[in-house]
Amino acid sequence: MMKNLRLPKHLLVKLGIDLDVSSDDEVYILEQKGKTLHLLLLAMVFTFCLIFTLINLQTATGPAAITFIPVPLTLICLLLYIKGFVVASKLLNFVQVSAVIAVLDLIVTPSSGILAYYIPTIVGAQIMFAGKYRRLGHLLSVIVLIVLAMLVLTDFRLAPKLGRNVEDAKIEWLMNFGGSTLAVMFQIIFILSVSNRIQSLLIAKKHLIELQNEELQRTNQELDRFVYAVSHDLRTPLVSLKGLLDLILRLPVTPEKALNYLQMAKTSTNRLDETIRDILEYARNARLEPAPEKFNLVSLIEQIFTDHSFAAKRPVKLLISGPTPACWIWYDKSQMHIILRNLIGNALKYASAEAEEPYVQVNVHLDQQTLTIEVCDNGEGISAEYLPKIFDMFYRGTSTAEGTGLGLYICKQIVTKLKGEITVESELHVGTTVRVQLPLPTGQEE
Repeated sequence: MMKNLRLPKHLLVKLGIDLDVSSDDEVYILEQKGKTLHLLLLAMVFTFCLIFTLINLQTATGPAAITFIPVPLTLICLLLYIKGFVVASKLLNFVQVSAVIAVLDLIVTPSSGILAYYIPTIVGAQIMFAGKYRRLGHLLSVIVLIVLAMLVLTDFRLAPKLGRNVEDAKIEWLMNFGGSTLAVMFQIIFILSVSNRIQSLLIAKKHLIELQNEELQRTNQELDRFVYAVSHDLRTPLVSLKGLLDLILRLPVTPEKALNYLQMAKTSTNRLDETIRDILEYARNARLEPAPEKFNLVSLIEQIFTDHSFAAKRPVKLLISGPTPACWIWYDKSQMHIILRNLIGNALKYASAEAEEPYVQVNVHLDQQTLTIEVCDNGEGISAEYLPKIFDMFYRGTSTAEGTGLGLYICKQIVTKLKGEITVESELHVGTTVRVQLPLPTGQEE
């Protein structure tokens, strides 16, 4: 029953030195501090008794046998502690300290002040047995008080009083009261440190709860917007598609009108497909961890531009600067594809109809720590009032804006997850520059 809280194998933890544990349990902190005080008491008892035994052997003025008995008992306490019998070690140590004080009082003159050491002993019991063994600490303190009362109220002596002159008795009294006072002061400081540790822990827990509440509120708000926008954006293309198909099937129309209706149905279908794709990408990014692989960045940029060039209202030129054609990087390719597809796709989608030579320029800079990608265009640009909101979920600058409003939000989430940064600079009717900075993954292959 006494074999509790078996200690780890690491020597520092065995000796109770490493107290900076990652635990949020106040009782655990109390128990660890109690163990530390117990080890300090063992060291003090061992040193005190060993020194006084040597002094008594040389001077033959004191009970050398009595002061030596705690030495082997202290070593036994330490062995029990290391083996994991923490409570048994504390009990044996407490009993031997109380017994030594009582025996010394029964031998030396009552005016020695030796009983003053019972004050730090009682306080120490409360600290050493804090936590789930606090009732045992209360019981031991009561026992010490009973023993103290018996020693003070009776004249019983185990042996004739040791001879002490007045000056020696005064010095002994000062030493005992001074030592017990220092011990009590040390214990007060010890208790205050425990209190401060627990208070800091409670403050940290409160701060963590506040952060979790803020995160939960933000998640709930995003979820509300997500449900509303999905229900709207998924239903609207479906309703349009159903209506158009119904017109084609039920109304006598000319081939030109049928073709127009089919084109409108295709547009609604594409919009629905884009919405579903963005939702799947958002869910994948939130759920899965990055899986880096080696791929050619220039080839990826050219492929994305080719696949989305149809979105432009007029021919747009692709310019790539910075990397060599053999620019191999080590990232999650699907995440990089999502980022570049949204940025290049937006540059193509909102290419200016008035610019003489519309272009999309991708600047890549790769150093030893960071990958920087800039997607620049001379397109329609973004008004300054919309810039702070473009990374919000389902945000579209106008009701006529194309897309789902998820693209830039997903880009922001991916870049944040990769511990990077994404910024936008834009001027209406001039152009837009989106800059993405990503740290190189650890263990990147050359």
